[in-house]
Amino acid sequence: LRVEPHGRGKGRVWIEDEQGKVVASEVGDLADGRERKRIGESLHAAAPGIPRERIEEELLAHARPAERADEAPEAPVSSTEDASTEAELAEAEELLRSGALVEQIERDLTDAGVAGEEELKLGLYLVATSRLLAAPLHAIVRGDSSSGKSFVVGKVASLVPPEGVKKATHLSPKALYRMPDLRHRLLVLGERSRQDGAEVEDATKALREFRSEGSITLATVVDGRLAEFTVEGPAATVETTTKDELFDEDANRCLLLGSNEGAEQSERVTLAQAEAAAGIRRGSSDRLRRRHWAMQRRRASIEAPEGGVPFAPALQRAMPKERVQVRRAFPKLLRVVEASALLHAFQRPRDESDRIVADRSDYAIAKRLVGRVLAASIGGAPTERVGRFFDSLLGSGLVVGSEFTAPELERRLPLKRSQINEQLRALRSLGVVEQTEEAKGPHAATWKLRAAALPSGREFLPEPESIR
Repeated sequence: LRVEPHGRGKGRVWIEDEQGKVVASEVGDLADGRERKRIGESLHAAAPGIPRERIEEELLAHARPAERADEAPEAPVSSTEDASTEAELAEAEELLRSGALVEQIERDLTDAGVAGEEELKLGLYLVATSRLLAAPLHAIVRGDSSSGKSFVVGKVASLVPPEGVKKATHLSPKALYRMPDLRHRLLVLGERSRQDGAEVEDATKALREFRSEGSITLATVVDGRLAEFTVEGPAATVETTTKDELFDEDANRCLLLGSNEGAEQSERVTLAQAEAAAGIRRGSSDRLRRRHWAMQRRRASIEAPEGGVPFAPALQRAMPKERVQVRRAFPKLLRVVEASALLHAFQRPRDESDRIVADRSDYAIAKRLVGRVLAASIGGAPTERVGRFFDSLLGSGLVVGSEFTAPELERRLPLKRSQINEQLRALRSLGVVEQTEEAKGPHAATWKLRAAALPSGREFLPEPESIR
């Protein structure tokens, strides 16, 4: 069930099935009680599997945003209570000078309720910090609907002070143009639509251009006159998705992070849930939040935040040049290094231009967080999620030469058909399965297993100790 603004004072409401296909759609004034009732009854009739109460709650929750869809939202203003005290800023600077800063951040996020997910939560924290750079990072977090990816994003975003973050659970094609000033803010978006096709690609065009250019302008006609709407950036952005396959133009601009879906992570999550239910608390969430607000503010107050990466030529020589994706992957790596240097700004030296200079420990953090991601996009290595799916294929009894269909796998594996098809396409790109017969009418496509192991990919990033 999805809702978005649709014209002056109205909202569009639609329901998608598991494949992202729209099965019901309505447009109306969500601020009008009778309209909400009409829309709710129509949607419930089309999709009786969704409880009527949930539909009514969603429509009511979006009533006021739809009512003011034609107005540009105002930028949040921190209240006096939100402002950091001198004591908090002094404590923040002490932490920023600490040699265990990364460990402190990871520990604080654990105490805030994020169990495990060390790479994901630190990666997102660096994305949030990078909003202060001239070329911030952008991230898409992939994972199943129950993997907790949105929870981690929300917890990290809560550690950014109110004036540094903007949240939008859904963006209509032109909503971004009516945003407030986004300069050096973290823009937290909701989950991407599972729909595919030109319409969805066009809907995200503004976001792609904003990520690339740092600002965008819409020229349109209002009441017979030319009007322009400009959104100033740059800003860091983060969104989530359950899809493995993304539009290339979107994926190329972002770090593709992933939530941990393994059994060990499930153990950590359920243990944290049990401790919370038992009243076991690790720390004050308000104190943790205010600590990081002060740290972010203190870091933002320093001059010349832009950094230098003196070992960039050595990294460039190590990058494979066979695939064109390296042209976008290499700048991502450098920006992660710069974000780590900015995170450690109170510990890093300055060059003759007074720029913060990254060192090998910043590269070590970048390699840990995005090395596997870059190997997947450039060297043909599988993602963890694809690896788990391939293991489940072998575990279901398939051997090299076995033929199968997605419906057959759906009966053997705890996955939806749409998820299985996505993973099979990913495995086909790696050359370990092939489609021997296309789908025809009611008959599903036939696949064949071609290999008993996944390609290991190429580890092209040098070890930090070898950097000169």
